[in-house]
Amino acid sequence: TALEKANAVRLKRAALKRRIFRAEDLVVDILTDPPAYVESMKIGELLASQWQWGGIRTRKFLASIPISSDRQISLLTERQRQILIAELPPQTAPSQERRQPGANRQRAAANQRSSQIRKQQVALKKAIESSTASADAVLLNPPEYLDNLKLTKILMVVPGMGITTCRKMLSHCNVGTHRTIGSLTENERHRLVDWLHKRKAKAEKKKSQAPD
Repeated sequence: TALEKANAVRLKRAALKRRIFRAEDLVVDILTDPPAYVESMKIGELLASQWQWGGIRTRKFLASIPISSDRQISLLTERQRQILIAELPPQTAPSQERRQPGANRQRAAANQRSSQIRKQQVALKKAIESSTASADAVLLNPPEYLDNLKLTKILMVVPGMGITTCRKMLSHCNVGTHRTIGSLTENERHRLVDWLHKRKAKAEKKKSQAPD
C-alpha cells in the first residue's frame, strides 16, 4: 500500500541519516548518485544529517551557492550538484569514534580518495560541457576514476544533449540507463560513439544547409 511504501522510505532515510552522521556514507556520494528513496528529500535535510551540521550552518552554506534548503534533491540541476560536491568540506565523524585512530585514519584516507575522484569527475564533466574534452574519447578509453560513474552523468553534459535525446540514444544502442561507464562492453562503447558521430554529422549537415 501507499502507506507501507511511505513508511519504508522513512525508515531508509532515517538509516541513511544515521550512517551519514557516523560518516559511513558520504553526502557527496549521495549527491553523485542519489538512490530513489532520497529523490524527494530536501537538500537541507540531507546536509544537516552530518555531524556538526545544524540548521544554521546548512542554510548559511546553501545561501553561499545559492540553493534553497527546501529544494528537493531530484530537482537539483547537474551544475548545482557539481557545485555542491566541489564546495562541501570533508565529512567528519563524531568524537567518540575518533578514539579508534586506526579506523579513523582508514576512513580519512578513503574520504580523501573519494574526494579526489569526485573532483576529477567534476573537472572532466566541465571540460566535456565546454567542448574542451571529447565524450567520444572518454567512452572509448575512460580513465579509472570514471569506472563507477553512471553513463548518463557523462552523456547529459554533452552540448545539446537533453534527457530525451539521452534516453533515445541509450534505447537505440540497447544500453540501460543505470549502467556505469566501467561496466560497458567494447561493443557498447563503439555503438555509443557511432551514435554520437552520426548525431554530430547530422547537425553539421543541417547547419550547412541553413540559409545565410
